[in-house]
Amino acid sequence: MNSALLFDLAAKLSPRFVHERSFAVRSGELLTNRFVLSVNVAEILGGVRKKILSACGQMEMPSMQIELVERHLSATRVLHLGFEEGFKERLYKLYLEQDTPTVPVLGKPVLQHLAFKWDALNPSRHMLTRYIWYPALSATAIRERISEICAGEARAIATELTDFVVGPIAKWDLRYLEAAEIGNPRRSFDLNLYDGGMPLADIKPFLVRMWEHYCVEPAKWQPVFEADCNETFGHLSGGIHRNGEEFFNVYYGKTTVASGSNKLFNRSP
Repeated sequence: MNSALLFDLAAKLSPRFVHERSFAVRSGELLTNRFVLSVNVAEILGGVRKKILSACGQMEMPSMQIELVERHLSATRVLHLGFEEGFKERLYKLYLEQDTPTVPVLGKPVLQHLAFKWDALNPSRHMLTRYIWYPALSATAIRERISEICAGEARAIATELTDFVVGPIAKWDLRYLEAAEIGNPRRSFDLNLYDGGMPLADIKPFLVRMWEHYCVEPAKWQPVFEADCNETFGHLSGGIHRNGEEFFNVYYGKTTVASGSNKLFNRSP
């Protein structure tokens, strides 16, 4: 099973889907073969539950996870199919984005995503990640929460990058989430900065600091940056990985794809 399957499944589920790329930075590593495909459940034509569960089966999701997916489908608004290839793992991911309150309470935690993740190279290895949304936090409050998760240079990069994109007062509704998993030290944040409208080129100094901090050689990051520098910067995610190491994930370049288009299917994602 490979990443192309996810594009095929997304195209079969809905007339259109959103493709978002990302890279992960860890100690000495830059992981670039990773992406998320997003489908609005309301746009899935006929037999929604059956189609989603069939997709889970085709992705070889562990049976105990499929049972949990079925239990939470009724509250799901958006389905996200994810893929990440690492040095010793090939992770497949299914995020159930849940319905949230129309008028949330300031700072009151709300479950936003249930994310099911499993390793195709080691099916016994699977995780459930809960992403909690903290509504309507100010930029100052977000920086404070990030500072509780990240330390040292990682904290400086995250908070200074947030300041650079957002400014002293946010001009849009910042969406700040935190993620955790049972049974491992995973704790991280995710901040949606798409509304800042900045290309990756504008945040290059912060990206270079990130790569240098994690000892990623220029020969690894320069081709990636040069290829995608004009894409819009989206999410910044970071904190402590489930293996106990620090990490950053950078998401960017959201593109809506019409099912049947060969725009993305003729290239390796």
